[in-house]
Amino acid sequence: MKKILSTAAAAAVLVLVFATFLLADARATIDLAPGDEVYACKCGPECDCGTLSRVANICSCGMDLVRARVVSVGEGTATLLVGGKEKIFKTTGRYVCACREGSCCGTISQKPGKCACGRIILPLAPR
Repeated sequence: MKKILSTAAAAAVLVLVFATFLLADARATIDLAPGDEVYACKCGPECDCGTLSRVANICSCGMDLVRARVVSVGEGTATLLVGGKEKIFKTTGRYVCACREGSCCGTISQKPGKCACGRIILPLAPR
């Protein structure tokens, strides 16, 4: 009986992990339009976390996210005005917040860490 329960528990965990990766992949992009306001990592060129979020908090590299305005949107990128300077961000993250539907902060990042709402950032499923 213990073996059956432990096998069932292991299978449930695998299904949960697999489903989480599928859901993360579905929310791996942040849709932006010129004039939108988002929160972005304000670090300089030495930081390549590229964190973007719909809410203010801490980015995956540990710095504060700052309010930014979308200047233009290109193929997979957005140019944001961050701290008075234009900076290009990818709009598809390698990592995405593990939020539940309806409470998602919309955080994407190029590096692992915590998302703006405090949950973990999940790596995307390999293709």
